[in-house]
Amino acid sequence: MKRFSTLAATVLVCLASTGVAVTKDDVPDLVKQLSDKDAIVRLKAAKTLGTLGADAKDAIAPLAEAAEDSDEDVASAAKRALAKVRTALADSDKDAARSLMIGLLKDVKSNDKETQARAVAGLAKMLKNSDDVIRLQAARGLGDAGIAAKDALKDLEVAAKDSEAVVRKEARKAIDGIETAMSAEVKAQAHEKIAPLIKDLKDKSSAVRQKALDGLGEMGHDANDATETILSLLSDKSADIRRGAMDALEKINPTLQKPVLALLVDASYRNRSAAVSEIGKLGSNAKPAIPMLIRFYSTQATVADPDTRRKHTYSIELLDALYAIDPDCKEFQTLLVGAITAPAFNYRGNVHANAAALSTQLVKSGKLDAAKIVKPITLLLSERESRAEAIACLAEIGPDAKDSLPALRQLKVDPDPATRDAAGEAVKKIE
Repeated sequence: MKRFSTLAATVLVCLASTGVAVTKDDVPDLVKQLSDKDAIVRLKAAKTLGTLGADAKDAIAPLAEAAEDSDEDVASAAKRALAKVRTALADSDKDAARSLMIGLLKDVKSNDKETQARAVAGLAKMLKNSDDVIRLQAARGLGDAGIAAKDALKDLEVAAKDSEAVVRKEARKAIDGIETAMSAEVKAQAHEKIAPLIKDLKDKSSAVRQKALDGLGEMGHDANDATETILSLLSDKSADIRRGAMDALEKINPTLQKPVLALLVDASYRNRSAAVSEIGKLGSNAKPAIPMLIRFYSTQATVADPDTRRKHTYSIELLDALYAIDPDCKEFQTLLVGAITAPAFNYRGNVHANAAALSTQLVKSGKLDAAKIVKPITLLLSERESRAEAIACLAEIGPDAKDSLPALRQLKVDPDPATRDAAGEAVKKIE
């Protein structure tokens, strides 16, 4: 038997040396030869296994042992063969993965949900592939799938810590895209649910309006899109509806409800001003309150208050809050431009100067046309209390304020030295 084994080994080695093809079917016999007493047999077996590449994958462990052979030539040949086999396997895996990737990237865009789900699962697995190009393509494919890839978020979070920067970047981009799509879907579902209730808030029947308020209140923050309409009901002719609206607002948007309540019921101007400031600090989250704040500002002209300074300080707070919430709001911009010279809204030039400064910032940020404010700000040059701010604003606007040059040149001979200097500098900037 021993003689037969040796003979078989000799035959295999001879076949390999004469160019006769040795296949993966010969691997078991070649593995046995790695343990042969004859070093030459072991050497030739190791070399032959190396030529088989990936087909010799079952010989990896035996070759690793042979790499520790007492014969240096055998050990060296085994190490080289092991490297060849492993490299071939890696290349084979990459080719297979890339071939599979083509199909997955196509299927992940399929309209068939089952096909798409399988592709998402496949791409999630590819995020663990040893090839960084494969991992990158997998992350990108999942990102393109959008919300359909939400089940792969955990895998993407792991990929966001990948050793390769490009993979990390693509994984984070995919996560952001999927989460944004998920938020949009939740918002769309909530809007679909609250749309009929918002419609009912405008119903003539107070019972219908109250029922809608109750339903929206039960939805909590998910009914946030109804906030603006609910705020409009705070001036409803029915006291019950007004109370119901405030209760619903507290459940839906408690952060906004607290300052709105103070704004409506507090007798103190100081507390109301603080409430307006608090609303302004909410920024874009307070957009539903814009119509209410504009209404409050517009009614200041008819409010009887012997303390003019207090009244106009409150008006400035309202303008500042509206600017902080949404400077792009066209209604606010129209109100602001009008406030630059509005006679009913001024105390020692405070409201005019504040409106001029805010509108100038809108011009500088490209949100407002300079032509809309140059003339009213130029008119402020004749108003002693607002003159300094008006000069500064026109100077900041620059060449677009050229229509103000005649008035500014007159101020270059003003009795006040500070005014003369400021006007001179403004003329230089505009010219």
